Amino acid sequence: VSSDNGGSAWNFNSPGNNYPLRGNKNEIFEGGVRVQSMIWGTYPPLLSSRMIGHTYSAGFVSIFDWHATFAELGGWTTAGGAEDDHINNGVNYLGDILENRTARPELLFVSGSGSAFLLNGTYKLLEAVPYGPESMNAPNL
Repeated sequence: VSSDNGGSAWNFNSPGNNYPLRGNKNEIFEGGVRVQSMIWGTYPPLLSSRMIGHTYSAGFVSIFDWHATFAELGGWTTAGGAEDDHINNGVNYLGDILENRTARPELLFVSGSGSAFLLNGTYKLLEAVPYGPESMNAPNL
């Protein structure tokens, strides 16, 4: 279970709350892109994992990584190589989630508006970042 992105905190008609994270839905600050997610099921390694009831905190996971992880859970494999790049560019995080370790120490994200960020450990580089209600291009109500 996951979400698409942060809450709409700038719009009065759809108040969201991303506290303690900065940012809003569709912005590249943590409040706009970082969300909680959960894995639940009867997969034997998941049932015996020491992570049951705990929070994965070892690294970054993107939607592409969830695709690769769920493909592994479903038993899907590819031959690998360039011919599979269009299918999945994510990292299979299954073993890492079960052991609370990271497979991806960095993450690059580029939004449709041209904003971008690079996460690397505790550092975050932002580029072309609009911020605030005026960045939403929404009518004032």
